Amino acid sequence: MNTIEKMVLTDITKKNTLMFISFSISLIMAMAKTIAVQDISKGIFYGGELLAFTLLYLIFQKLVKKPVFFPYTSIISIYLFLISALFIWGPNAEIIIIILFLTLISSIHMKRNIFALGYTLGFIAFVLSFILKQEDNLALSTIFASAGIVYVLSGLVLGIVIHLNSRQFHQLQHFLDQAESEASEKEKQKQHLEINVSGIVEAISIVNKQIQESLEAQQEMKQAITEVSAGSQNQSDQINDISENAKLTMKSMEKLHSISNDLKEDSSRASNIIIEGNQQVFELNSDMNQLKAMITELDQTFKLLTSTITEMNQLTNSIKEITDQTGLLALNASIEAARAGESGKGFSVVASEIRKLADVTRATTEKINDNLHTLNESNAAAVSKMEDSHSFIDRSVKSSDKVSTSIQHVKKTLENLSSQFEQFTKFADLVKGQSHDVQLSTNELAAIIEQSSASLQEMSANVENLTEDNKTIAQLMGETSVKAENLRHANS
Repeated sequence: MNTIEKMVLTDITKKNTLMFISFSISLIMAMAKTIAVQDISKGIFYGGELLAFTLLYLIFQKLVKKPVFFPYTSIISIYLFLISALFIWGPNAEIIIIILFLTLISSIHMKRNIFALGYTLGFIAFVLSFILKQEDNLALSTIFASAGIVYVLSGLVLGIVIHLNSRQFHQLQHFLDQAESEASEKEKQKQHLEINVSGIVEAISIVNKQIQESLEAQQEMKQAITEVSAGSQNQSDQINDISENAKLTMKSMEKLHSISNDLKEDSSRASNIIIEGNQQVFELNSDMNQLKAMITELDQTFKLLTSTITEMNQLTNSIKEITDQTGLLALNASIEAARAGESGKGFSVVASEIRKLADVTRATTEKINDNLHTLNESNAAAVSKMEDSHSFIDRSVKSSDKVSTSIQHVKKTLENLSSQFEQFTKFADLVKGQSHDVQLSTNELAAIIEQSSASLQEMSANVENLTEDNKTIAQLMGETSVKAENLRHANS
């Protein structure tokens, strides 16, 4: 239901109420008059008419909610009662006045159809009154003439007024239709504008939020790149230190290799001496006890030498394990160098492990040097004892077989020692080569880390430029959002 329909319905409801009140008052006054003159029959008649009129009002106005039918039904009902009164009591001046009053009642709604219905029924009642009047009633005839003229003139005047009111109402309705149409169109435009502005504001808010989040992420990325760059620089310095330590380790290994070769030659010479002593043992024939004591001391010395050699073997195994681990760590360092552009966090671990292995290698080398020094001293003592035993060998002819047997054992021991020294020399060569490889790998790793640090610094500069651009965009988006929000509030 639009505005005009609501206005028309409200107007009909109010006019129905006015019509009900006006006619009800007239009926109540008529009832009061009949009671005053003690005309009970007319009072009952008017009461019935008032009851019927009230029922029609309640039914159409309150119950069925169809107030548009009330004027038609009420006018027909009123005139039916009026025509009934003509046949019951006959025409009189009172009925003529009621007809004129009902003409006014019919014009309350200012509707042609309602007024035409009421005026036509009034005219019929007027004609019936004229027909039913008595011919010798001159006063009533005079009233009929005057009342007829008044009735016709009032009909003309009221008809013209209703016509003019109808035209004005149609013009007003047309204007209201145009106004409502324009208002509806403006409302649609307003809603469309509000929707578009709301969409713009929402989109700008989302974009602004995303830019702010991107700005925060870039700030964090910038900080992370700065930290990684600093870490890469530190790792580069540490790798350089490792490279220097690897150089020192390689030099130590070269020295160890030289000492091992010398020790191998000494062992070969000792073996030759033992062979010569074995040839001379047949000449030993006296002082077996002293020779036995000397051999016992010599045996203890060689036990100490054997123990030292055993420990050197363990140390050589440690050096081998260190060498293997160093190679593995060098491989890991190469892999981490390839990944330095992404995280660069693994270099510190690799560098630390390489440094620890270098320390272990250095400590092991020092221990080997100490053991070799002890071994040299033991060998020197053994040679001294062997020289002292030459004087007793001449007196140990009877014990030559036993001495020969012992010397054979010593020979085998020296042969084993020579073989182990040869293996140790091979291990020293291997460690030397691997130390050289470690040096090369650490140099390459240092170069890669320096290159990665430079790339990270360049990336940090690019991120800083991008952050500044995003700050400018975020400021512009914020200003645009405020303007769009102000526009939406202005339209609302």
